[in-house]
Amino acid sequence: MPRSAVIGIVALVIATVTFAFSWTWADPDLWGHVRFGRDFWQTGAIERPDPYSYLTSNSRWINHEWLTEAVLWQLFANAGAPGLIGFKVLLALAIAALGLRTVRAQGVTLLAAAIWVLALMLLLVPAISSVRPQMFTCVFFAIVVVALQRAEAGSFRMLWLLPPTFVLWANTHGGFLAGLGIMAVWIASDVAARWLRPTSPALALSRPNRLVLLALGASLIATLLNPYGPRLWWFLRTALVSRHDIAEWRAIQLTNPFAWLYLAAVTLVILALTRARRPRPAGSIGMFMCAAVLPLVAVRHLALFGIVTMVVVAPYVADLASETMNALLTVRRSGPTRWRPVFGTTFLATAALIAGASLPSFRCVTVDEDEFPAAAVSLLSESGARGNLAAFFDWGEYVIWHVGPRVRVSVDGRRETLYDDEIYAENMWFTDGVGDWDALLRNHPTDLALVSKQFPAFNLLKQRRDWELVHEDTLSGLFARDSYGALQALRAAAARGALGAAARCFP
Repeated sequence: MPRSAVIGIVALVIATVTFAFSWTWADPDLWGHVRFGRDFWQTGAIERPDPYSYLTSNSRWINHEWLTEAVLWQLFANAGAPGLIGFKVLLALAIAALGLRTVRAQGVTLLAAAIWVLALMLLLVPAISSVRPQMFTCVFFAIVVVALQRAEAGSFRMLWLLPPTFVLWANTHGGFLAGLGIMAVWIASDVAARWLRPTSPALALSRPNRLVLLALGASLIATLLNPYGPRLWWFLRTALVSRHDIAEWRAIQLTNPFAWLYLAAVTLVILALTRARRPRPAGSIGMFMCAAVLPLVAVRHLALFGIVTMVVVAPYVADLASETMNALLTVRRSGPTRWRPVFGTTFLATAALIAGASLPSFRCVTVDEDEFPAAAVSLLSESGARGNLAAFFDWGEYVIWHVGPRVRVSVDGRRETLYDDEIYAENMWFTDGVGDWDALLRNHPTDLALVSKQFPAFNLLKQRRDWELVHEDTLSGLFARDSYGALQALRAAAARGALGAAARCFP
């Protein structure tokens, strides 16, 4: 393939990934991640009493994402929202580069590899459409999968990068469990396949098995190099518990547009594997089968499936494609040579257009104006209110960023890292208006309540004589207990009006 075409294809991959991942929306936890990162740089302390919730009694919380938050604050403090977006895009490009290089090393043509990598990168969009710790898990998981694929091919050098990778991973996101798990799946699949062969069982622990097992052990020990030591593992047992109250922890549904790409990828790979003429290494097949099941457990695992599928089964799909779509996926040397320079020019021109189209997305981390209570929180800020606020789960860290710790919340996105099951249940009862719904108000010194009008708590509070609706808009209602000391100041601020408009960009 002409050099101009190679450059054009690579440029097109870079531009397309940049375009797909530059659009960024504000996750409800983003305000907290940046605020907690700022706190780390100001105090120098990783483990510290929590000042933001009135239900935790300044308990120390396990912030397993502290390193991510430290990085995010520095990016935001020095480069604003474009810094956050640019960093996220660089991580996505790193995954694409790893995938493209690994697929090419397996003998797949550059054009076919580029098409395959770009298609599978789409499955990572939900995980990396916002700036959050999961983006580090995607990068580190890709490194692990590539290291295993290379080990299967007889190259073991990359395995020794895994222990330092897990040191970073254990301090950025709890998803390192997925990395350890996929290594265990590779070993188990390879050992099982060897045991099933008509050879001596003593051969089951081959050299690749032993080296990957050694790397797994070293990586496991490396995860203990975190501020909490073994306590982090005890906390992360909660990651194995179902969380059906959070959408991304539910099984993937056909209503999800990415579900169709997932099903298409699974179907295509299974068809390619059944028709494959080349060897099908047990480790790779085991990783793919495990990854294919994960989205059926939780939709957040879609990115892990995309990474595994991108890296380990591309040659089989390319073989299948070469039988039916060879003209589409390859540039034959027998073709007219006069047209070859046109391919490179076309690719480069297309890449330039796509890159240009992505530039506006770097200006702003988009905030959904209908999702966050900007006017009510502006009222709390302008009135100088202090006290304890019963807050909707998704709004906790938004409140923390704008008025914490002067106003302390009942719950926020830190969930099990800080709040015990009883406190979390009381907050859910209050929001949903079920069971002992007012236990949060009755059992704790709650002064204020910020409630979404979509939930029963809004109408239930309107019926309470000991609570006053101070502010109401299309999204939320802000209530104050009639004995709240700053009630008059809130009334006066609400009467003055001119509350802050809903922000369209973070923060």
